[in-house]
Amino acid sequence: MISLEDLSSNDLEYLRSKWYTETFDLKGEMARKQLQLSNKLSRLTDRELTKTALESKLGYTEVVLDELVSANAKAKLIRTQQTLVGNLRIKLKEFGSKPGSFSKVDALLMQFELDEMEQECTLLTTKIEKIDILLAAK
Repeated sequence: MISLEDLSSNDLEYLRSKWYTETFDLKGEMARKQLQLSNKLSRLTDRELTKTALESKLGYTEVVLDELVSANAKAKLIRTQQTLVGNLRIKLKEFGSKPGSFSKVDALLMQFELDEMEQECTLLTTKIEKIDILLAAK
């Protein structure tokens, strides 16, 4: 098996330049993906908050509807409240069925990809440092 020690100075310079460029590109890609992940996590949090607010509002309107029915309120008032409850249920159902939404699993997979990129970057940096030591010794 060939090791770095077996290569000429020119070959080492070539590999150092190649790996440095790959490291630079990888760090740029990592920064882009990290920003993308942060933005998606922010939107995920916003979606969860919106869903929680809708669920809370629905729960409250259902309680009000039950109270109106129990109190034998006017039919028009009950129908209005039933419409409000129905509309909130539809919104909540539509909210949960939107395609293309980013999930916690997606976030974990994206973070795993970032971790792999970080490991690759560390490996390349270690090899560049080893090349620097070899070139200094030649």
